[in-house]
Amino acid sequence: MSDNFHNKSLKGVGRLLQDMARYIETLERALAELRSNLTENVGWLWIGMVWTQLGLLQLALFAHQHHVDPVQKKSLKVQYCQEEREELERSLAVEHVQGLILGSYHFPLADAFTRRVDLLKAKEETLKKYVAERPTPNVYTKVYNEIQQLLAVMLSPSRRVETVAALLCEFVTGNSEKDHHQAVSQTQLCRTSLLRSAESLVKHYGTWYPDVVVPVVSAISQMSHGLSLMIGAARCHSTNRKVDVEPLLKSFVRFPVPDCCAAMELVDICTSTQTLDLIHETVKSKVKEGETPNNETFRLAKCSLQELRNVVSVRGRLDGKDDWAIICRILDCMVVAWQRQEQARAQKEQEENNYFINKARKAENLTEEEEEDAIEMRKVFPSYRDKDFADLEPPSLEQKKALPDGLDTIQNSSLKLTEENIVEIHKVHSAIVINNTKAHWITQGETEPADFGSPFTDRFAMFSLLVNSLYSGCTGELDSEVAPALCLGVHLANSQGSSDVQSKRKHYDFYHDPNPKEVRLCVPILESVTKRVMELLVEWPDHPTLNQIILVINRIMDFPSLSPVSRFLTGLELLLTKLKEWEENAHAGVTLGPHAAAVTRQVLDWRKLELAEWRGCLESARLRLCEGVVSKWWFHLYSLVREESGDASQLASALEQFMESSNMAEYQTRLDLLYTFHCHCVNSRQKVQGRVLWNVHQYYFQFSRVISLRVKELSQSVEKKLRDFVKIARWNDINYWAVKETVDRTHRTLFKYIREYEGILKQPARSAMTRVIPVKPTTTAIHNPALYVAPADLPEELCKLDDAEVRSTDSLLGRERSLYSRARKLCRESVASCPLPRHISALHQIVEELQEISELLCTEDVDRTVSKEKQKAAARSVLHRKRKALTDLFHTLTGLGLSYRAGLVVVDDRDQFALHAPLDVDAGLTQIDNRLADRELAAVWAGCDQHFLHSVALVAQLRSAFIKPHKDLGPPVVDRCKGFTNHLMSLCHDQKRNVGSSVVSLYVLRCLVQCLMSLQPPQADMIKLKNDLMSLLEDIIYGLVQFEVLLETCPVLPNVEHLTPLVLIPDSADVIYKGDDKWGRAKLRVSAAVKTAKKCKKLLEEKEKYAQFLKTIANTDE
Repeated sequence: MSDNFHNKSLKGVGRLLQDMARYIETLERALAELRSNLTENVGWLWIGMVWTQLGLLQLALFAHQHHVDPVQKKSLKVQYCQEEREELERSLAVEHVQGLILGSYHFPLADAFTRRVDLLKAKEETLKKYVAERPTPNVYTKVYNEIQQLLAVMLSPSRRVETVAALLCEFVTGNSEKDHHQAVSQTQLCRTSLLRSAESLVKHYGTWYPDVVVPVVSAISQMSHGLSLMIGAARCHSTNRKVDVEPLLKSFVRFPVPDCCAAMELVDICTSTQTLDLIHETVKSKVKEGETPNNETFRLAKCSLQELRNVVSVRGRLDGKDDWAIICRILDCMVVAWQRQEQARAQKEQEENNYFINKARKAENLTEEEEEDAIEMRKVFPSYRDKDFADLEPPSLEQKKALPDGLDTIQNSSLKLTEENIVEIHKVHSAIVINNTKAHWITQGETEPADFGSPFTDRFAMFSLLVNSLYSGCTGELDSEVAPALCLGVHLANSQGSSDVQSKRKHYDFYHDPNPKEVRLCVPILESVTKRVMELLVEWPDHPTLNQIILVINRIMDFPSLSPVSRFLTGLELLLTKLKEWEENAHAGVTLGPHAAAVTRQVLDWRKLELAEWRGCLESARLRLCEGVVSKWWFHLYSLVREESGDASQLASALEQFMESSNMAEYQTRLDLLYTFHCHCVNSRQKVQGRVLWNVHQYYFQFSRVISLRVKELSQSVEKKLRDFVKIARWNDINYWAVKETVDRTHRTLFKYIREYEGILKQPARSAMTRVIPVKPTTTAIHNPALYVAPADLPEELCKLDDAEVRSTDSLLGRERSLYSRARKLCRESVASCPLPRHISALHQIVEELQEISELLCTEDVDRTVSKEKQKAAARSVLHRKRKALTDLFHTLTGLGLSYRAGLVVVDDRDQFALHAPLDVDAGLTQIDNRLADRELAAVWAGCDQHFLHSVALVAQLRSAFIKPHKDLGPPVVDRCKGFTNHLMSLCHDQKRNVGSSVVSLYVLRCLVQCLMSLQPPQADMIKLKNDLMSLLEDIIYGLVQFEVLLETCPVLPNVEHLTPLVLIPDSADVIYKGDDKWGRAKLRVSAAVKTAKKCKKLLEEKEKYAQFLKTIANTDE
């Protein structure tokens, strides 16, 4: 039997030597390939192969274990030594006693036994050094069998050689993607199986058999690392076939971006198909691994728009068709994704047909209104309990099922758009088009500063997503590119919740807005609880309550810092519940009472913060309704204005319906949307759509103040009730559980006030459009002809510029002085004899008289205290006077040149006002040099456009009244009213068109005169230098502003006692800290350079102001 065992052992050793020889041979071949082929991905592949072969060699060596536990063998040897030693000692003792009894001691083996005892003691001491503790009963046989099974399965040729060979074949022969994905999947499966085996060995046998398990686990770790490198190299190789990974990653973290051209290249990279496909594949791999992905495609699109906004902000203009084409391409992708998402949602709703919702509602005896109230209340006061901790609190039989929250998104779409996403799109889109639209009717405001932090945050998130999957295919050059990005990223993370960031937010919502400064207060509390619970887990490692406490804390710590405080509050409340469960059964020695008290104090502090913010819950409700408008209508309006073949009248009718169907909460937001898309159409050269949007916006803008006053008037009672309720609402009880019950009751009361306030806001805005705050038109007339005549010394100034010889007095140009004097005289006489001032005064007098008569007749009433006969007589007298006044009005209108018969044949186009070219004289005059005559021109224009739109509104009300006229108004009177109104409005429309055309001609004439005044010989080279200088100044501003942001990332001077030396920085490099002298000098120099560049840019823009204004007129007017 011993021979058979010996033969099996020899065969096992032989197989081991053969396997080791094969592994060493493969290892040598891999090293040779690595030395000869050091290209990036293939090099990483062979490095992974080397690690894998080293792991295989180590596994084969250390997995070849004895059939008997070596430690147990040593224990048996110690036991045998002890038994033999004890037997020898007993023998010596017996012989010694026997010698004492017999009187003679003679034992011939005494010396031999003594030497043997000493030898056994020494051997026993030596063996005890290598004896370890083993469990009882010994399970070494199970360990041995599992290791041998792992060796047989993982090291078999079918599992190892084919996987590595297939992966290698992919790189060498360039097979199809299908073979590549299959090889990667097999390798990943093998790696996962290895890690699970190692985890199982450590979990079950690592404590008692470290001498056996640790070498095997170390070998498995080397193999896993090698396989991971090979998988990463394979993925990078596959990805690099489509897009070069490292330049893409460098572009994502580049900061500062050197110039505007580089920024536009970055936008092209972010919006390219290759980048989007790469992001999509990476997100899909994350989903397969069990991670929940963010909306990365939207983040990339938003980042591109923000980068474009920064470029446009620095330039101060949208630079030609290229910039606009990129913007429209990004927005078009958003619209297509939204349309697909809406179609999928509609189809899903149609398929479900509300069956399950109705079934749940019937089971819970809920009406539709109650269900809507429950959904809305969860939106207003979210608890996040079901979202974040549903698995820790399984619902009981008494608990109600969760109602649908209405926030379901389409998970299968590659680009998912939520309400928050659409609001962000609207904000960026508005910032781009509103602040950079050039038109003579738009007043140019202050350009908003560029925001480089927001797009960088999104780009860095893309970098983090990709680098985790593709890091093995990158070289060390990426590190130098990442360093500035890491500095800025740390600075932005630390600045979250700062006073500057908080001040940008007009209103704070406790339940939805982030508050990182407040959230950070719970971190030390959670860390303290974790430390104490981990100490208790050492004693009770499997205690369910302690493990759940750790799980809850980990969930809370995993929340983003930009989550609202209410989300962290929900977590702390659940943690407090778990701590209470522990305290109910724990003795004083293991109490968590002090930690529970700290958590309770933090919860109560946040409840007080919640109480303080309840005053603004009505404003939060209004903002939610406004954001809902954006998410609902932005895409519809975008699709509407992008239709090239749409009829102007149909567009005007659709926009009028859009505004008149609004409620009072949405009115201003809808107006802002109209203005945003008007600027959009101006930039996209859509003249008809732009005109309609401008006029509809201006028409409905006159009602905005009335609607605001109406909302304020109606909401006073609700606001008073809310203020009174908040005054008496206090957390008088320091007991958390009592406070929690009070909060739940208070939420229901607040929700009742919010619903009442929303009911006011949801009233139709049309109900408040019955009146308009009138704008009194100006009656200022031209009274100083000298302001409109050129100066007398103009010919002398022109002669200074003329280098030609003196012309003959017989020629036309020779008589320019006399002709100029005569022209000035004729201009003065023409302006002085203009009848327009007299007509304006006469018309104004007539209108005032008519208004006085109308007001007097409206205030007349019959005295109810007199007899019936006198009342009838007085009523007939009032009616007679009204009829006479109406007849006089008709005669007056006829005398002014109006004809009701001509008005009756005029086409009644109520949307005609929307087709006028946009006009704002004040805005146009601010864009060119001021002249003395501009003051009177602006005074004449003041209030004209508002008065015209007011008249359009009054005419619309008059037409509505004529639908069902009063019985005292016969058909002839109604026809005359309609005819005179139509004729008068027709003349007003013609006059406005003429005024608009004349004003634009004035702009053009003034610009041309100014250009003639500065006319010089052709300067093509100088123009090119000027354009190059302008581009250089823009790039300087773009780069230095980013460098200012980078300077802000410098760390504050730390405590010298705890200062860690920066060993990676060379001695020649300067280390600066925020606030020291070097930092201050750098900050001043960069700021001065930015100011100088902006000043030079402004001077260049002033020189070409008239040319740019002419270009604007050419682009926006026919």
